[in-house]
Amino acid sequence: PFVNKERSLMVSLNVDWFQPSDGMHCSCGGVYLTINNLPRSSRMKTSNIILVGMIPGPGEPTDDQIQNFLRPMVDELIVLYDGAVIPTYQCPNGVLVRVALMSVNCDIPAARKVAGFMGQSAHKACNKCSTVFPRISTGANSSKPDFSNFDDEHWVMRDSTQQRREAYDWLNATHITQQKALQTSTGSKWSELHRLCYFDVVRLTTVDPMHNLFLGTPKRMIEVWESRGLLTVNDFKAMADESNSILIPSQYCKIPRCM
Repeated sequence: PFVNKERSLMVSLNVDWFQPSDGMHCSCGGVYLTINNLPRSSRMKTSNIILVGMIPGPGEPTDDQIQNFLRPMVDELIVLYDGAVIPTYQCPNGVLVRVALMSVNCDIPAARKVAGFMGQSAHKACNKCSTVFPRISTGANSSKPDFSNFDDEHWVMRDSTQQRREAYDWLNATHITQQKALQTSTGSKWSELHRLCYFDVVRLTTVDPMHNLFLGTPKRMIEVWESRGLLTVNDFKAMADESNSILIPSQYCKIPRCM
């Protein structure tokens, strides 16, 4: 295995967007790498996170545009997989260091852009399986996937070899119409990560439970409890008081003050 050799680093990729200052309708992006060889207690410290690059605003790039920002990083990861001589604290004259990408850890929209999958409203809306979900009408000439009544018995996971082939077919298509037809039928587009011969975008693009478990599910639970009279105005006031009493470090985002 890769990590059996000394100084072989496993890194995870994150891409996310933020507003650079209050009161601005501008979104800038950051491309980050974390070193998974470090202990969890120090892995996410600012001093240990690698800022690969910044994606300028004012808006988020398209699926295709983001690949331009990933290309230089992938160029270096290809070289670093075989190793490069780098000075270290223990070996100031340089020693062979190897680096491999271990996973893509983003929220769902960013993960789809980075890894070359279509979004969650696409014909094939899942980056783990090849299911074609039925559609629900949301108005005139618009619809969204219906994820209910999922058929576990006939669940078919995406195949990494086929996924790579579909991505190259999309890349080599001679016309945008052909690309659109391919991405609709396969749910796949080109990603620079396919240039990493060892990287499996299906298996190594992680599922993002955080936004659902910490944001979506609690919100839905509170709505149900409120509708059934299990939460009162006094309960919400107590929750707001508890939230307002929390003090967090200045480098973290602000806690919403309205509930």
